[in-house]
Amino acid sequence: MSRRPCSRSRANNRRIPSWAPLPLCALLLIMSPKPMVVFAQDACLRAKNQPSGDAVHIIASRWPIRDPSDPVSNYVRTMGQHLVRNVCPESFENWSFVVVRDLALQAFSVAGGVVYVSDGALATVETESELAAVLAHEIGHMLAGHFRKAHDISKGFHLDNFFSVFYQSAYRQKKVFQIKDSALCQVWSPEREWEADKQALHILQRSGYDPRALLVLVQRLADEHPSEFASWRISKIKDLLTEFASLPSHNSIDFMRLKTQIREEGSHRNYYKKPEDLR
Repeated sequence: MSRRPCSRSRANNRRIPSWAPLPLCALLLIMSPKPMVVFAQDACLRAKNQPSGDAVHIIASRWPIRDPSDPVSNYVRTMGQHLVRNVCPESFENWSFVVVRDLALQAFSVAGGVVYVSDGALATVETESELAAVLAHEIGHMLAGHFRKAHDISKGFHLDNFFSVFYQSAYRQKKVFQIKDSALCQVWSPEREWEADKQALHILQRSGYDPRALLVLVQRLADEHPSEFASWRISKIKDLLTEFASLPSHNSIDFMRLKTQIREEGSHRNYYKKPEDLR
């Protein structure tokens, strides 16, 4: 009898185990009123195989990207691949999770299985489960196929991100950067955000993270920047959470080290300079 992935060990430099002891797995299945969703392999392949075009290169040229060997990058990549492995086991190693050295709140994805999260987003989340919720939401966008060609958008294009809906009036007055026609990137809409939230809840449950972390994070952001959409989104998440079991949540030593590193680097006067400029 095969065991299903429904527990999480600490995210660190090692590959995160995805298999829970059978008694715990059986307990979670009994507790959950609704069977875990089955993610179609074609959705995984579509998300990974859509070309990102020039988007990745443009982002790298506009923002400083953390080196893949950086502890923060390694932590985020390990967590992201753990999430994907539990829904797309055949292709999880081909997805990319990139950390941007930017204290603004940023979390977005481009086609081809590439997810970006900023230092500012990492500083804002308070638990590992909240960070997992942000990454799962972006993975959800890709699995749902929420991408369009930039030239399909009549009034120009700018990247939307997980946090932008809480700062709409200020955020939408400024384009983050223009994307060339060959890129496939997200287009914001309330319906697509909700579809990504639904995907995220299932991804969190399958990966052993508490699905309620998404609600906690959205509520905290909405308290700071209330809006009609935020209230609607919270209501929808609450309704769906009745179908999910609550899972324990804790912060690992590696997560606390990540928070400390970002806090210390963010307070440095040379934070926005590239590493080679500091030599």
